[in-house]
Amino acid sequence: MIINRYILKDLGFVLTEIIGRIDDDKIVQYVKEFNIETESISNLRELADCRKLVASNNLTGQGLMESALSLADRKDSLLAVLIEDTYDLHFITRVYKTFSETRRKSVKIFTDLEGALSWLANDDHEFEVLKKFVYKKLMSSDNR
Repeated sequence: MIINRYILKDLGFVLTEIIGRIDDDKIVQYVKEFNIETESISNLRELADCRKLVASNNLTGQGLMESALSLADRKDSLLAVLIEDTYDLHFITRVYKTFSETRRKSVKIFTDLEGALSWLANDDHEFEVLKKFVYKKLMSSDNR
């Protein structure tokens, strides 16, 4: 599994791109690292791009619950989870959403990148800034 995390600190925005197979241990470790890297960001808004995520038999409801509850208490934060429109990813993200909503202001699941960015942005200008940042980062990770 590869996790690319890009932070636009002045806007309190984090783009997380998750690629490959995920299991309980990896998702819990990801959340712990996320807590450390983003602890100084208030009103955090995160886009978790899970379109290249592959579920494995080693990803369980227990692991999803543990990872969601390991998240630092961020009642001011928003999480947009971007997924491919597949049953497996809908199921996994719905389970994670259920548990992580106790730690965040709001969590929404999207299958459309611009819809997710629009929900996270405070206004049209910020939407354009986030869109440019996300497209640049995702294009550069595709070229690795």
